[in-house]
Amino acid sequence: MIFSGVQVVVSEITDHIEPVIVVLLRLIIAVIGLFFFTLAEKKGSFKMIVSNWRVLLAVIGMAISSVTLNQILCAYALSIGTVASVGLMIPLMPIFTTIYGVILKLEKPTIIRVIGIIAGLIGCIVALNPLRVIHDIRNQDDLSVFYGMGIMLVNQMQYPCYIYLMKYVNKQVSVPFTMTWLMMCFSLVIQIFLALPKIKSFYLSISEIPSFCWWGVAYCGVFGSVIGYGCCSLCNHHIHSMALYTSLMLFLTFFNAIAGVFILDEDFTWWEGVGGSFICIGMVFVVFGNDQVEEKVEIVEEMSSIRDKDIV
Repeated sequence: MIFSGVQVVVSEITDHIEPVIVVLLRLIIAVIGLFFFTLAEKKGSFKMIVSNWRVLLAVIGMAISSVTLNQILCAYALSIGTVASVGLMIPLMPIFTTIYGVILKLEKPTIIRVIGIIAGLIGCIVALNPLRVIHDIRNQDDLSVFYGMGIMLVNQMQYPCYIYLMKYVNKQVSVPFTMTWLMMCFSLVIQIFLALPKIKSFYLSISEIPSFCWWGVAYCGVFGSVIGYGCCSLCNHHIHSMALYTSLMLFLTFFNAIAGVFILDEDFTWWEGVGGSFICIGMVFVVFGNDQVEEKVEIVEEMSSIRDKDIV
């Protein structure tokens, strides 16, 4: 619900503030807010990360994937497309997470998961509707919705990198808040350089920016970055399944669709509904297949334990 609210707000404030500046302002709030979270962790947590070059590189990779790429791509997608249509791409993240997990041998492939992957990819094609895009190009119609969905699709394809990197870091050091704060610090440095060409024009137009935009930036920074990323760090620290963790994003799709259609009065086509349904079904199959694997592994381990006790 928090992230859905953030996406609705971002879609509105990017009409008045450049997306790259919105991300920069969110990061400033995040770095300040998450610093207080780090005070709750044990002393030396900062040194635990920076003293291990592999962990430090992983945190930098997380900063690039989760914050720099994720927030910029998401902001531009929402500024171009609609909240309802862009949200359809979100459940694809568990599917791409599973694909990468299988390739890296971190997840186990099953028939159910393969069916889910195929269903999700078919749904993606239906939602994007290439035939409609060709028709719109020939008639020189507006393609902003398609571009917004395409940008979010790219975002969902790269985002699993962050999840696996965070999983790796959490296995090496048990300091999720410090890890997230450092990630935000690296992202802030990167974002400053990216936003440099837009800072002057932003400064000159500050007086013309509506007051609700500042409240929107504060909401996105506090709830979307500080609380949102803090909760994600804790969840990933305790949840072992990559696909199960990312499946929580399914709810974001429903909230986005509701907010887009009923609050923002956006158009929602039948092919987007059909494609989105296939994507959601594919996501459920992927997660269900993952649960079956985990359940079988637990049963085998339990049986092995009982057998070892009997032998003793």
